Amino acid sequence: MKKIILLLIITFSFSLTNLENKLISYTLEKIFNKKFLIVYTNEKVYPPLIKAKCNKNVDIVIGNLNCLNKPKFLFSYQSLIKDKNAIGAFYWSHGRPQIIFLKKRLKEFNLSIPKELYEYIY
Repeated sequence: MKKIILLLIITFSFSLTNLENKLISYTLEKIFNKKFLIVYTNEKVYPPLIKAKCNKNVDIVIGNLNCLNKPKFLFSYQSLIKDKNAIGAFYWSHGRPQIIFLKKRLKEFNLSIPKELYEYIY
């Protein structure tokens, strides 16, 4: 019984809530300035994100997956710093949600952030 409870806790702690997923969808839509984005991910996604297999049409990778040389949006600060394709991350720190975008990497992928998200660029 303890193993089942631990497995449930681990599963729920690593899956995105509806609110988190909608926040990420909204943010990426603004960055790419597209009506619909094609993403490669293991996560459940909401419009305007369209889930696809890894191919040249993918706009962004969500999560710690590899797909060609596409930009990535990750879920941990440590992964953001280490992964050269990571443009941003959404993660929890001290019980608070954090969202960060790296200016240098956004520039490398020819992406720009709308003014409403400037405070999250580092």
